[in-house]
Amino acid sequence: MHVILFAAVDFPETDAPGERASLIVKGLRAVEVRAVLAIPHASRTGNVANNKRTVGKGRDVPFAYLSGHTLRPKNPFLAVLDSLRGMLAGCALLLRRKLKGKVDAVILYSPDTIEYLPIILFSLLLRIPLFIEICEMMTASTDSNWKVSFRKIGYYLTERLLPRLAHGYVVISTKLQEHYWKMMSGECIHLMPILVDQGRNFASAESAKSLGKLILYSGSFGEKDGVIYLLRAFALVVRERPDAEFVLTGNATKLVRSALESMARDLKIDKSIKFTGFVTRKELGTLQHQATVLLVCRTRSAYASHGFPWKVGEYCMSSTPMVATRVGDLEKYFEDNVSIYFADPEDPPSIAAGILKALKDPQKAWAVAAKAKEVAANHFDHEIQGQKLFDFLSGRIAGRKR
Repeated sequence: MHVILFAAVDFPETDAPGERASLIVKGLRAVEVRAVLAIPHASRTGNVANNKRTVGKGRDVPFAYLSGHTLRPKNPFLAVLDSLRGMLAGCALLLRRKLKGKVDAVILYSPDTIEYLPIILFSLLLRIPLFIEICEMMTASTDSNWKVSFRKIGYYLTERLLPRLAHGYVVISTKLQEHYWKMMSGECIHLMPILVDQGRNFASAESAKSLGKLILYSGSFGEKDGVIYLLRAFALVVRERPDAEFVLTGNATKLVRSALESMARDLKIDKSIKFTGFVTRKELGTLQHQATVLLVCRTRSAYASHGFPWKVGEYCMSSTPMVATRVGDLEKYFEDNVSIYFADPEDPPSIAAGILKALKDPQKAWAVAAKAKEVAANHFDHEIQGQKLFDFLSGRIAGRKR
């Protein structure tokens, strides 16, 4: 089987979307599927990863930037041209592969239907089975600016119109599965949770160095991530553990970071907090191994509950204790005080209590972390999920031919 996965991500140095897209390809290739990662253009978050190769192989994943650029133009007009060039190149790729009999399925990674319209129409025209991978309910986001509002039109079509055209959907959570059940039969929807690569280790030799009671948050600073509740929780933690440190990694806008820094000063915890900004995957892995506690405390919003935080898988593989809120599918896989420390969403005292459990009983905390790694190996391994995805794609393609 030949599969092309289209995803607007940065690669091979990447963030959560790029990790998921590449592990989908890698998982399929592990079961002898000839899968490739086609990147129409670099991600909109900017090329913070400093990727320079437009074509090649990274971490056993063949990839190509179809626009010919690894850096997203900042000028809006040039960005539109970059997108169009990438999408048209994607159509040309499909035609070449179709003529050679080397494309059996196309997967679009969380697409904006308007932007991906050329590839969608071309796939339908060439009668190539089209599958859509979805990680979020993008229309549920409360972010508000003109760019987000415009893109929500495309995502609305992805969530409401595209199910009538696509051959199947691959969703990351049961909430998304339930949403698409309203428009598609169950056999057209495949649930694939977060993915982990058990053979990959980001930690450096310095990971054994003790940094005290290091608490780590990494990710975006969007409304779904509940960072303000983490700061309030940490303020409660330092009352009992004055030596605790809180490190937050990831890009935040100047406005958001300024607001969080001001909040930290008001809570009198600013001396114990560090905002690092973007860090490389290797640096992040080292921090995860050095940390005493890792945090993934999403809010109870509709946007958060329809997703599945990618960092959970990475946290599991770091063998470091994790505190998470009861949001989405986490309770489907993890057990409180056995493989994770659960807290209530948007509840600083509950989050603080989870952190203090891990700090006060390190031996139990490391046992909980070891169990979390076992859960990830059994449920999120990219090769196991690659086989399940292959079975789903094969079944849908076979059904189409009958």
